[in-house]
Formats: sequence, C-alpha cells, structure tokens
Amino acid sequence: MKLKTIVILFNILVVATFLMVVLMPLFLLGAGYSRAFWEGNWYLAVLFLLVLVVLNWYFLVNGPLFTALEREDWNAVVTTMKRRLHRRGGISPSSLQLLANACVVSGNAGELLAVEEFLRERKPQVIRRSCRLFAVPHLLSNNGEQMQRYFASQIETGDPWMRWGLAFSLLLQGQFEPARGELQHLLEGKDAGLVRALSIYLLSTCSAGDAAATAAADAAKSEFVAAVDRRQWRELVDKERQELHVMVLGRLLTDVERDIYGDTHE
Repeated sequence: MKLKTIVILFNILVVATFLMVVLMPLFLLGAGYSRAFWEGNWYLAVLFLLVLVVLNWYFLVNGPLFTALEREDWNAVVTTMKRRLHRRGGISPSSLQLLANACVVSGNAGELLAVEEFLRERKPQVIRRSCRLFAVPHLLSNNGEQMQRYFASQIETGDPWMRWGLAFSLLLQGQFEPARGELQHLLEGKDAGLVRALSIYLLSTCSAGDAAATAAADAAKSEFVAAVDRRQWRELVDKERQELHVMVLGRLLTDVERDIYGDTHE
C-alpha cells in the first residue's frame, strides 16, 4: 500500500474516531451535558489536534525515507540517511543499522567508510558502540593493512570480534607469528561462540610447521566439538547470521564448519 494512501487513511480514521467521541455525548445525553463536558475538558481537543499535527509532521519529514524503503531503492535509502546524518551531526543505533544494511544490499559497503570518517571526528563513541557494523566494509575490502588499522583501533572496546579481525588482517599480510599470538589470546577465553570457532580455524590455517601451535589448534578443535555439536553449530550460525558482520563471513563460516566437523553431514 502506498505511503500517501496509508497517511490519508490514518487521518480519516483518527478524525472519525475523534468526531465519534465528540458527537456521542451530544446524541445520547443532549446538548447541555455535551457543552458542560467540553467546557471542562477543552484541553482534550487541543491534545488531539497536537497529536494529529505531530504524527503528520513525522510522516512528512520521513516521507523520502519511507518512499525509498517502499520501492526498495537502497541507493536512495543510503543517500537519505547520509543526508540526515550530516544535517544532525549524529545518528541513532536503529538508523545506523538501517544505513549499514542499505549500504551492503546496494553494493555500496564503502559508503560506510565515509560515515565512519565523519563520525570519528564528531561522535567517536558511536564507532566504539557499533564497531561490528563499521567492521563490515573493512572485512569486505580484503585489504590487510586497512583492516589492521581499523581493528587495532577498536581493540580497546574489549569486543572479541575486534581481536579476531586484527588476527585475520595480520594473516592476510602474511604476519603469521603475531596472528597466532592474537588467536591464542582469544582461545584462552571460555566463549564457545562463532569467534572461538573462527579463531580455531585461522590458527589451524597459520600453524603449518609450528608443532606447538598445531597441537593447540587440534586440542581447541576437539574441545569445541565436545561442547557444540554440528546441529548446535548450525543453530548458532543461523541465529547470528542476522548480524551484518556475520552475514558477510558466510563462505568463511562454511569452511570453518567443514574444518572443525569434517566433510560428512548429519
């Protein structure tokens, strides 16, 4: 249903409801009682008009965004959200999520780099709070140096995904020793989620020729399989795939499953 149609129907419904409330006392109890009621409760009519104005203003202000979403014009969504960001100087978590999703769906994940640069100067706390979202264009870039700069800058957030991203970026640059150090640090934790599985996989990948690292990776793999069977793993992936940073790792997660659980399928 078109946005304009929804707005018109909404206004008709609200106005009709208000008129019913106004006229019902008049029809049922007479003009005298109705007049006395509204003389003492006139502010209800003012409140109703105020609510109607505010809601219509909301639809008007957000009209371009709603229209773009209705048409699934993701480039327009990105343009609208970025314009709003620059005008207001900030962005809410839900709006940032929408912007990030639109960037990825439209194939313009790089637009998030411009948003990151803008917020880094004005609202760096937004980047720290949403560091996983801003990791997406760096993961998609496949540029090891660029990824390293970003993930290293976010290590202080304490998010294990940032340390994993740093290890991944080091591997892309062939820096195996520091990458192993980051991965082994992650495996010292007790988390049995996706980050742990990804860390085990990367440690296996970069441990060729290092007997100690290979043994550590094998031991971690056995522990993970004992704690999370294949069915639970797939449930975990399905649950986490709604997160954008997990969605862009789709192919890698398939490789992780094959490496940890083998090629056979349940």
